This record gives sequence, C-alpha cells and structure tokens, in this order.
Amino acid sequence: VDRSKIFFESMRKMIKKKRQDLQLYDLRHAWAKRSIQEGFPSGLVSESLGESVQVFEETYLSTLDEEYIAVFASKML
Repeated sequence: VDRSKIFFESMRKMIKKKRQDLQLYDLRHAWAKRSIQEGFPSGLVSESLGESVQVFEETYLSTLDEEYIAVFASKML
C-alpha cells in the first residue's frame, strides 16, 4: 500500500468538500514553496514529492523571489 497515494487521495476528497476552487496541485505547490522558505533539505522535500532534487529545485526555486533564494542558498553552504 502506497501511503502517499492514500494521503493525497484523502486530501483531494477533503479539498473537494471544503473548496471547489482549490486543487491538490495548489496544496502540493504551497507546501513545496513553504518547505524551501523554512529551510527543509531539498533531498527530503523532493523525495516526499516524488521528484529528483534537480527537478524540484528547477520547478520551485524559480517561483521564489530573490530573498528566499538567498536564504535557501545560504543554508546549502
């Protein structure tokens, strides 16, 4: 049993009941951006999203402003 699929399916059902305009992708994207802002390791976040570190960083770092990129970079050094 893939626990992440069960989790995301339960989240999708909850979102559908609560907010018609909110998609599961929105929640995933918000969590990914927030994890960067909080300084979570890229490897941990990318694994939880089922992506490579490279894809994760290319996708989500490009959506952040320069301040957050500087914070992220400083934690990588």
